[in-house]
Amino acid sequence: MAWQTPKTDWTAKDAVTVNDLNRIEGNIAELKKAATIDVADVAGNFTSSPKTVENVLNEIAGDVKNGKTAIANAITSMGQSAAATDTFDTLATKIRAISTDATAVEGDVLSGKTFYAGGSKKTGNLVIDGTKFIKSIQSGTSGWADGTVKIPINPVDTNKAIILIEPYAAYSSSWYLYLKNAYFSASNEISVVVGSYQNTPNAADYVYRSFVWKVIEFQPNIIRSIQRGSGYTFSKYVDITISPVNLSKSILFVQGFAVVAGSSEYYIYTAAAGTLINSNTLRILYHNSATNLFSVDYFWQLVEFA
Repeated sequence: MAWQTPKTDWTAKDAVTVNDLNRIEGNIAELKKAATIDVADVAGNFTSSPKTVENVLNEIAGDVKNGKTAIANAITSMGQSAAATDTFDTLATKIRAISTDATAVEGDVLSGKTFYAGGSKKTGNLVIDGTKFIKSIQSGTSGWADGTVKIPINPVDTNKAIILIEPYAAYSSSWYLYLKNAYFSASNEISVVVGSYQNTPNAADYVYRSFVWKVIEFQPNIIRSIQRGSGYTFSKYVDITISPVNLSKSILFVQGFAVVAGSSEYYIYTAAAGTLINSNTLRILYHNSATNLFSVDYFWQLVEFA
């Protein structure tokens, strides 16, 4: 039964007829139908037309469904399973679970930077400070002489320190220079093993034979181990077995060189380098710029960080 215009001009003399009652009851029944009830929507929240209760409810239901689908897709993109059919409580639980599988902690993130882990927002406290990694650095120069050059240094923990040697030389009529080894002979002394061979000795040549030395001592808490060794080779490479290390936390230092100088300022330079082949093998690589092979002395230091 369709809506009928109600009688609005009743007087005390008017009697209620059967038709009046039928109209009133019919209109009451019609009012119970959502499709016929208008929504004022003074704030303009809905776009339905006509703005009946039924249309507005359908619009709300569609928005909710689309919203839940978007939320579920966002959760899924963050590595968690979710569906538009999940309840709001379920979706809320899954949102809070997004960062529960994160492995970072405050000490892994720079101080002042924020991140999410364990279901909550956190602030990093990692401070990049050179003093947290390097305890001390010492350096100096020394003249070149045959044999072992002993150099006094400030005391260091030799199990947490390395030695770097940077040789340099000048022209001579005929000589052979080589760097064999460098090691800690005491906590307050390094020994650098060097040598030369000269067909026609010339004391002035030693003025130009020098090297720069550096001692780097690391903070003890960042070093897991330091392995060392030395040797010499004629081969293009030599493999050395070491105690196993974590390749992603280790760095290899290899030093060793020889220079042969002849007439007309002709120089032959040979050098050693190195790389880690696997967790328990390092390889010394040998470079020779001459047609005839010369041997090269080398020493290596392998630092594994904690």
